[in-house]
Amino acid sequence: MYTLSISNKQNLPEDYQLLYYPYSITEWEIEYKPLPFSKKRKEKIRIVTNLLRKETAFFELPFTELKPLSSGGDSIIPQENYSEDKREEVAQEFIRNYYIHKKKIWSYPAVNFINSYKLYVPYAIYEDTKQDFVLHELYTDSKEPLTKHKELAHYVN
Repeated sequence: MYTLSISNKQNLPEDYQLLYYPYSITEWEIEYKPLPFSKKRKEKIRIVTNLLRKETAFFELPFTELKPLSSGGDSIIPQENYSEDKREEVAQEFIRNYYIHKKKIWSYPAVNFINSYKLYVPYAIYEDTKQDFVLHELYTDSKEPLTKHKELAHYVN
């Protein structure tokens, strides 16, 4: 279990709640033939899957940016609702579609699972000056209203 390093808790009010949003990172090895008379190529990629919204994308953050998650305090970790088998199946299909339709490779790609680990992205939830709750991602310093995240609204005191 990993989390993103937080440089500083910039401009946060005293009464914020810390929430760790769950993601799954899977590492894959892809072997494919780019052109008819070329040699096969091997690539390693990482895929990130949102465990609450069931969204999948490429993960390009270097591993050095991650640190082990130390559980403690009264932080919130939402319950994930995405089975491991299903998310690996969706990630495989995502990779195949990317290589066939975007990279337009010659051969059908061989997709092999390597490793999987959890990533918990730190967020702060607090009430702003307009009496609305804000979801503040601490790694990128981005903010948006909590109303856009219905799956997290019930965690607010």
